[in-house]
Amino acid sequence: MPETFDLVFRGGGIKGIAFLGALERMHQEKYTTRRLIGTSAGAIFAAGWAAGYTPAEIKERVTERKDGKLIFASFLETARRPDPIPEIVWKPLASTADNSIKRALKLIPKIKPENAEGWGAKSLAFTLGGAICEDRAFREWMAGILKGKDFKPDVTLKDFHAKINKARPQQLTLVAADITSQEVLLLNDRTTPDLPVLEAVRMSMGIPFVWKEMVWKDSWGKYRSLDINDHQIVDGGLLSNFPMRYYLDDRFTKADGAIGPPPGDGDARVVGLLLDGMKAPPDLPEGKESDHLLEALPAVRLASKLLDTLLDTWDKEAMMQFLPASKQAKHVCRIATKGFGALEFDMTEERVKALINAGQCAMTEFLK
Repeated sequence: MPETFDLVFRGGGIKGIAFLGALERMHQEKYTTRRLIGTSAGAIFAAGWAAGYTPAEIKERVTERKDGKLIFASFLETARRPDPIPEIVWKPLASTADNSIKRALKLIPKIKPENAEGWGAKSLAFTLGGAICEDRAFREWMAGILKGKDFKPDVTLKDFHAKINKARPQQLTLVAADITSQEVLLLNDRTTPDLPVLEAVRMSMGIPFVWKEMVWKDSWGKYRSLDINDHQIVDGGLLSNFPMRYYLDDRFTKADGAIGPPPGDGDARVVGLLLDGMKAPPDLPEGKESDHLLEALPAVRLASKLLDTLLDTWDKEAMMQFLPASKQAKHVCRIATKGFGALEFDMTEERVKALINAGQCAMTEFLK
């Protein structure tokens, strides 16, 4: 009889599409899940899976295209107008900045002119407001994800948990980072019952400087009896991009822990879906990270590698503490994503299929 998994979703931007292949393979083999935890892009897939979406249904949502680009690209389309600047002043400023950037990028032949559209305004938004993009498009899309399974857009973690447990014992936890108190937040029905699921996902995937940091509202209640009103919350990947340790460390899974004891009866194996940027997919089409807008800039490529090292080193050390290398093959499904950019929103259909296939191949090998 197929096992039940406590599933961990790593953060990784658009590379999270590879989760589709892994979930599809699990679904085909009739494996079930119990607890789900995800960070950043992993939070989106964890929430969708918990809500009751099948792999085919999730695929339809996340591979949807708008103007030829993946729907996720729309989350970056609109520059965020800095709070102090009125709309009547912002529009001409943004237009002038766009024209300046287009002229400057002619010196970088790797970047297609259409890929630079709007980046003058975004640069200005970043400089004057500390965040590049509006989050309205993401909020509308995520609200549609919830509505698609008959959840209200403002459903709280408590009510969400109560409804999904009518199908089978389950728990959803999303990871965010509190930069005011400098600690990880594990957002679920136990720690933040009054927090809306949409807000929890938005916190978890709120990449600093890309989207404005979230500010905790009093209406969301406390975090584990602690008052964190007005605390600033950002992407959970800042502190735990592959949050497997929270299922392995019994400090978090005991009765008074942030995760708590597993729901229902029976056992489950902790399984982490690790997007492995050091491993090449079996059928990688042409194209590489440096072909895309942000990754084409040397400073951004270096910053990206430094950030990956910073984020992953902590998780690797934490995982080794509770999961020796000799046991990792039983608990970590390594999905090959080398050659794919986290912000590759102009990904071709061919490359999307290759990424999904990488997830399928990784899960097939893992289940052996």
